[in-house]
Amino acid sequence: MKPNTRAAAVVLTLGLLAGTSACSEEEPAVCDDVAALRADLDDLEAVELQPGALAEFSAVLDEARADVDRLVDAAADEYADEIDAVQSATQALTASVETAVQAPSGAAVTQVSADFGAFTTAVDDLLGSVGNDC
Repeated sequence: MKPNTRAAAVVLTLGLLAGTSACSEEEPAVCDDVAALRADLDDLEAVELQPGALAEFSAVLDEARADVDRLVDAAADEYADEIDAVQSATQALTASVETAVQAPSGAAVTQVSADFGAFTTAVDDLLGSVGNDC
């Protein structure tokens, strides 16, 4: 290989490597939505589940539902299974919170707690899947 050819090959290789690393640093749009959902989950975890706190929990859950909707729009194709699980868990949690707000009881709060556990698991699974891309 001639010196000029060798130099050109090195420059080309470095250029390709630089282009590859620049692409890998870009985060998909879904990352912002996932971060927002993670923050919602932290906010929900900060609310002590008891009959008197259900209204506060419900308000934070409303924010989480909005973030789930944005996430569905952004990543439904790529993370369909995980997003389906989050949507299903969100619907179950919403229903149990609405029931508990209308008729507060120990059993209703226990159901909210169980549904919140399923919601947390679904969100954590999604975060685990998306984590490699963000």
